[in-house]
Amino acid sequence: MEATDVLHAARTGLSAVADRVAALVGSLPDAGAPILPGSWTVREAAVHLTLEANHYLELTHGAQSPNPFTNKEGFNATVD
Repeated sequence: MEATDVLHAARTGLSAVADRVAALVGSLPDAGAPILPGSWTVREAAVHLTLEANHYLELTHGAQSPNPFTNKEGFNATVD
């Protein structure tokens, strides 16, 4: 499979997932509800998913990764 085909498939998949997440969040009665056992609300998680989807979409267009870490250890070191 050509790289352009892979990137096109990634863009298509991201778009489909974004539509499904938007429909799911839109169907909930209270976006301010907490997601337990964590501290985020449904709204905060939806915003996070949206921002990350945008980052991945930018990557499919050739942008540099906005994430400075490349492994689980590096990520975990940034989380309180």
